Amino acid sequence: MTFSYKMLRVLVGVGLASLLLPASARTGDKKVEDLLARMRTAYSAIKSANYTTECLQGGQTFISKYTYTSPANVKVTITSPTDKKLGAGVIVTTDGQMIRIMTPTAPKELKEKFSPDLFDSNLVGNLESLCFWDYKRQLSTAKGMNMEHSVFKLEVGTIWHGKKWTVLQETAATQRIICSYYVDPSTNLICRTLVKPMAGGNPTSHSDSWLVELNGKPIIKDAGVNVIHV
Repeated sequence: MTFSYKMLRVLVGVGLASLLLPASARTGDKKVEDLLARMRTAYSAIKSANYTTECLQGGQTFISKYTYTSPANVKVTITSPTDKKLGAGVIVTTDGQMIRIMTPTAPKELKEKFSPDLFDSNLVGNLESLCFWDYKRQLSTAKGMNMEHSVFKLEVGTIWHGKKWTVLQETAATQRIICSYYVDPSTNLICRTLVKPMAGGNPTSHSDSWLVELNGKPIIKDAGVNVIHV
């Protein structure tokens, strides 16, 4: 059975692709480029990871548990305490060759040939989740990369839940969104992605996604209004 993204979108009841709009952007500031380089280096050093993310989107809460092994072996279990259609969860896996999806309602697993965009579009969240295996495309302003046409603003020492973060704000004018990436200055990993629509943008593009824990270690406590402790 050939997989269609629309099948999963109907299942979970929200447009998940809106969470993964490609970054758009303009190269520029040396401080921004230096930060992106440090982030790519940090992610490239991670050869395996178990982590959990939470995402608030469209009034729903989604929890994703990841098992990742370099370069492209990923298993994700997506559940939701607010969307009962997910039941015991949707399982999305890839070995870098094929994408396989098991849903609570499908009698057989759904299969599709792997591509980074297709795989990423079937997950709930944003760069805090994707960069473990897709950092080269996602965190670069080079030609053909996902931040090629973006405009950036950098803030240092932003307080969020009692910690200081480096916030890389990306304006993607073609998608009419502003993405704020909360980067841990000690690890150079993204711990939160806050997406807001620009004036005239689609209000459903608003989302808030963050790392709950990485390799069993809690990242922050009470990260959102509807935090689910896992």
